[in-house]
Amino acid sequence: MHVHEVEPIGRFGHRVLPHRILRHRTLPHRVLPHRTLPHHVLPALFLIFGAACGGDGRQGEAPSTTVRDSAGIEIVESTAPRWSDLDAWRVEPEPLLDLGAAGTGPGHEFFRVRGMRRLSAGSLAVANGGSNEIRLYTAEGSHIASLGGEGDGPGEFRAIVGFDNAGDSLIVLDASGRVTFFGPDQALLGTFNVPLPSGVIAESNAVAHLGNGEIVIETRIRFMMGHEGGSAFLRQPGGLFRVDPAGESVDSIGVTAGNEVFMHVNSGGGAFAGPHPFGRDAFVAAHAGRVFLGDAVDMQVEELTADGVPARILRIPGYPLELSADAFERERDARLQDPDGLPPMILEFYQDLPVTDRRPAYADVKVDPTGAIWLRPFVAPNEGGGPETWQVLGPDGAWLGGVEIPADLSVMEIGVDYVLGVYRDELDVEHPRVFRLHRN
Repeated sequence: MHVHEVEPIGRFGHRVLPHRILRHRTLPHRVLPHRTLPHHVLPALFLIFGAACGGDGRQGEAPSTTVRDSAGIEIVESTAPRWSDLDAWRVEPEPLLDLGAAGTGPGHEFFRVRGMRRLSAGSLAVANGGSNEIRLYTAEGSHIASLGGEGDGPGEFRAIVGFDNAGDSLIVLDASGRVTFFGPDQALLGTFNVPLPSGVIAESNAVAHLGNGEIVIETRIRFMMGHEGGSAFLRQPGGLFRVDPAGESVDSIGVTAGNEVFMHVNSGGGAFAGPHPFGRDAFVAAHAGRVFLGDAVDMQVEELTADGVPARILRIPGYPLELSADAFERERDARLQDPDGLPPMILEFYQDLPVTDRRPAYADVKVDPTGAIWLRPFVAPNEGGGPETWQVLGPDGAWLGGVEIPADLSVMEIGVDYVLGVYRDELDVEHPRVFRLHRN
C-alpha cells in the first residue's frame, strides 16, 4: 500500500532550474551507441534482479525495506541489509590484469589517472591526466594507441577532469568545460563547450553518459573573493546540465550540493577557504536515462529523471556516522606536525578548524550496468589503510549489504563481473587494474 504524505523531496529536488536551450557548434550527426551487455550475461542478470526484487523479511519478521509514496516521489528505506554471509558479492583480492606491469615504455607509465573504462571485447581505455591522453589497450594489456595530448587544439586537453564511454565511443571533459567525442574507430567526432555564466570562474568536475546518447555534466563555481561574515562552513552549489550527443542543445536540469569547505576569517581580517578533513562532497552518476545525486550528508541518494524531476529517494536511516573527538584531533594533528613549516595563514586555519561529530556518509557513488548503486565509505587520509567495504543498494533501492574492495584501490568503474580501479603502490606509483567481481 502506498501512503501519501507531504515531506521535503530532498536537497536537490526543490532547486531544479528552468530549462534553457543554447545553440553551439555542432558535431557530425552521429548517435553514440548504447552500452550493451552480451547475451550470455542476461540469465545472470535475471537472477540478480529476481533476488533484489523479492521479499526481504524472514517469515514472521518485519521487512527491513519499506517503499512508500511522498508527493509523487517513491521513498525506499532500508534498516538492515538483505544479504547473508552466503549471499554477499565478492571481489577477488588479486587483479586479473595490471596495465602498469603488462608492458614497458611511456604507454605503461601512469600519473593522475582520471578515468578507466572497459570497452567491447574486453579492451580498455584509460584517461591519463598527467599526459592529458586517452590510452587504449587490448584485453591482455598491450598498448594500442594514445589519443589527445597537451594543447588547445581539436582533440587536445589542458586538464582532463571527466571521462566516460558510450559503447566504444569515448567522452572526455576538460576543466575549461570543453567536451570531446572520439568514435569507436578512434576518430575525433567533434568538440563543443558547455556554456558558463559570464563573470564566473568555473570548474567542470563530472561527465556521465545517460545511456541514450545524451550526457550529464556537472560544473562547479569556485568561491569568489569578498566573503562577508565570520568563519563558517560553506557549500557552493554546482550546476547540472544535460547535453545532446551533437552538442546542439544544453539543458540546465538542476544543481548539486557541491563540496564543503571551511571559510576562515583570520586575525588580520583576511578570509581563506580550505578543505575540512571531514568535509562533504557531492557526487553524480547516471544509468538508463536516470541521474543519481548524492550530497553525503546522510546515507541517501536521490534519483532524477533526465529532465531533472525527482523520482526516487533511497535511504538507509540510522546508518552510523558518528565521529569521535579523538579521530578528529588525529586528523588535525597530522596537518600540524610541522607548524614551523606552515605559512601563518594556513597554521591559523588548521588551529581554528571547528570540531565536527559526524563524518560524511560516503566518498563516492557508482551505478553498475544492472542499476545497483555502490557507495564508497568515507575514510580520512590518516585513518589507516586496508580494504574498504562499499555498501550496495539494489536496482529496487533496497540495501543489499557490503562488498570488500581491495586496499588502496580507487574504483573507476564497476561492471557485471569486473571492477576497474587504480592501485597506488608503496612508491605512490599508479597501476590501473582489472579485478574479478562475483555476484552470488
